[in-house]
Amino acid sequence: MEEIMSYAIINKRTKKYVYGTDYSRDHVTKDGKHTKNQFTSFGSAIVYADLRGAERGFEHRGCGQGYEIQEVKILPVGGKQ
Repeated sequence: MEEIMSYAIINKRTKKYVYGTDYSRDHVTKDGKHTKNQFTSFGSAIVYADLRGAERGFEHRGCGQGYEIQEVKILPVGGKQ
């Protein structure tokens, strides 16, 4: 089975992946930008098939400067070949 290259949003400090967003609250940064609260985990992540999709997700989720897009490798296990 071949590996699949994808993209995910990661918290720069904790290295945890974003798996959801709380859209009910806004945080306003010192420079006036509105960000959202991100749910993060080492065990779950939202993955995007291409960089453009990840960039749109980053903007839509209101990720702040503490987050970045990272290329990830998905390794299929089991199942039919």
